[in-house]
Amino acid sequence: MKKVHTAVTISASVIAVIGIIMLHSEPISLSALSILLLTSLLQPLCIRSVDSRSRLFRMRISLSGFIALISQCGMIGILLVTDQWWLLIGAVVLLILLILSLIPAKPTELPDPDPTGRMFTSQLTEMLDTISRATAERPCGIDTEMLYEQARFSEPSTDSTLRPLERRILSAICELHPDDSDEVISQKCSSIMQLLDERSRKTAPAVRLSD
Repeated sequence: MKKVHTAVTISASVIAVIGIIMLHSEPISLSALSILLLTSLLQPLCIRSVDSRSRLFRMRISLSGFIALISQCGMIGILLVTDQWWLLIGAVVLLILLILSLIPAKPTELPDPDPTGRMFTSQLTEMLDTISRATAERPCGIDTEMLYEQARFSEPSTDSTLRPLERRILSAICELHPDDSDEVISQKCSSIMQLLDERSRKTAPAVRLSD
């Protein structure tokens, strides 16, 4: 679709420029072809916005731009052949709608997957309990035990802005493998501890407020 859109845009631009040069003495045709050229020049903005939706039409901006361009080509083509000047008004309206369609819609907020925050703390303690037990007899056992103890005292939070950080923490814990050396496990525990400390700092104001 992107290649087709680009090809049509280039073709329309070339036709508009050639038409302006050849029909510069005819005011209506000149105006219509100038509008087509402006529409074509706006198309790169539409093509680059392939993943964005228009606030006006609730469709992809790239699609709304392509529809406007094709529709305008048809209208102006008929105008040049039949001299029906009123089609010029339609071309202007399409250009205005195209400009308005470039305004992206506001991104939709996804629902919080863990509104109470208890899913995170439950997974956190369960995962670290398993790791702590598996490494209890190893030199790195003290680090995994300290990490588990800190996890036990982590409070659930209803603050949805913490979810990305919480996902990072759980992802980092998944990287703790029993096959790793004691040194590697201790280093990973230190990194996870820093992430938990960061989360604690961010939840501290909420905790104080509830107290």
